[in-house]
Amino acid sequence: MPRGRLLARAEVLARVPGIEPSGLTGGALWYDAQAESTERLTLAFVLAAAEAGAAVANYAEVTGLLRSRERVVGVSVRDGEGGGGSEVRARMVLNAAGPGASRLLAEAGLAPPPVPLLRAINLVLRRAVVRAHAVGGRGAGRFLFLAPWRDRAIVGTAYQPAEPESGAEFAEAFLAEAQRAYPWARLMRDDVTLVHQGLVPGASAGGLWSRPLLVDHQTRDRVPGLITVVGVKYTTARSVAQRAIDLVLRRLGSPTVPCLTADTPLPGARVLEGALEARARHAVREEMALHLEDAVLRRLDLGTAGVDEVERVMAGELDWDGARRHHERAFLHRLYGLSGQQPGVR
Repeated sequence: MPRGRLLARAEVLARVPGIEPSGLTGGALWYDAQAESTERLTLAFVLAAAEAGAAVANYAEVTGLLRSRERVVGVSVRDGEGGGGSEVRARMVLNAAGPGASRLLAEAGLAPPPVPLLRAINLVLRRAVVRAHAVGGRGAGRFLFLAPWRDRAIVGTAYQPAEPESGAEFAEAFLAEAQRAYPWARLMRDDVTLVHQGLVPGASAGGLWSRPLLVDHQTRDRVPGLITVVGVKYTTARSVAQRAIDLVLRRLGSPTVPCLTADTPLPGARVLEGALEARARHAVREEMALHLEDAVLRRLDLGTAGVDEVERVMAGELDWDGARRHHERAFLHRLYGLSGQQPGVR
């Protein structure tokens, strides 16, 4: 990868059309990586695991740990679709429940790891304010980044306490901060097509966790059969997963086998191509999309575009009647309502 370098004023103006020239003396160029679709990357992990022989269960919520004396011997599971419950027995349980990992431990009477959570928020813009380069800008005493993403742009990142869930007011305040950081971009509320948000480990914007956490409860709590892993970012997820599985094998007394994931391609991470109807059908038939939100938000990365078409395809594939279609659309509206957006055809 090329190294970064300093840019003359004229080169900055050429690379970022529209940037305010007043007071501009030059710039700096450096290189980073961008995930085109973090949702599809997460799905690709699941698809690759299934391809390697893992049993994958969709809408199966772990509600508790099963204990036999001190040892953890499995989990209780609730069927998120049918509502029934079951037990899954295992010699080892790997707690990788993300923001829910601490709750699962606390309900089992185990001290949760000290992992504070923040809600991270990015604004997805419907126009390509920048096309070839991400641009830094100072807002509220910190740097924001305005980055190209497909034929759109993303500005981020803002942080707030994990609870309560962020709503339109916080998104409006963040937009105002972005407007101050990038006055030359002339950002308006109508530019925002989606407020992208999620939970990240950290106590403040300057106190984000940079290292994953791996807890062997046999060592820490004298509770064998349980390991907890808390990741912090995609760039280290594969590495910490390898460490976690190596620890599982050691606790099982099994020989450690060479890890293949460092060199294993993830074809499922690619954004689906082709007509929207075909992509929606593929999401249902091949990627376990059961609800409108599954396809729109976690398989197809549509933002607020094309919802009507996806709903029509899924209704045909899954035999939805009029009441079910209304329910699916209403639930998606409520999700978008957290950011003041409404899904529709655009």
